[in-house]
Amino acid sequence: DGADSHQVIECQNDEDASTRFENLVVQNGYADDDGGGMFMRDCTPTLVNCHFLYNRGGDVGGALKVNGEFGGPILTDCIFIGNEAKEGGAIYLASSNITMIDCRFEGNAATGVSYSDGGAFFLNNRCLAVLTGCTFSGNTADRDAGAIYLDGVSSNPESLAMIDCEISNNRAGENGGGIFADFYAILNMENCTVDGNAATAGDGGGIMNVRNSTATLVGCTLSDNTAGGRGG
Repeated sequence: DGADSHQVIECQNDEDASTRFENLVVQNGYADDDGGGMFMRDCTPTLVNCHFLYNRGGDVGGALKVNGEFGGPILTDCIFIGNEAKEGGAIYLASSNITMIDCRFEGNAATGVSYSDGGAFFLNNRCLAVLTGCTFSGNTADRDAGAIYLDGVSSNPESLAMIDCEISNNRAGENGGGIFADFYAILNMENCTVDGNAATAGDGGGIMNVRNSTATLVGCTLSDNTAGGRGG
């Protein structure tokens, strides 16, 4: 418990998958900059059944910030509830990789500045994320991407693969109620549900793709999404 005054866990000395965090509750963490609950750099630990609750990042990654080209944690059965940051309310991934299996994101928020994007998850600069059986519900962003924001680059672009995932009842103040993919980002979804999301004052109630980003959806269901502008 960070008592809303300090970061809870730091992991940045080349730890590999044998470094294991299991059955932990990481709550009320605070960092002036990144990763109120946990900060990782260039490491690949394993997290199992960890609950990240009500952590705050002064800048990005309320619960977790993952950074560095050698980063690649594996998260299984982890829960993120009520975390908050300016960008990436729960997780901020920067130039790194992540694998998540059966993880749940609820009530996380990107808030506080005019560019607050990615209520639950923000991918920035050459990331690769693979999500299986994960759910995102009730997350919010003041600007874009109520749940997930992909901020790509033209070379080695951002890539997000989602399999059997659910994106539901998330809200963006502007665009991409569920997911926003920008600037060469690559989004692949298989057997996913995108339901009840809202882009309050913008476009793309469920999903929005802009500036040469691509999306491939196979066997997905999009229902009851709404936009204040175009592309409900």
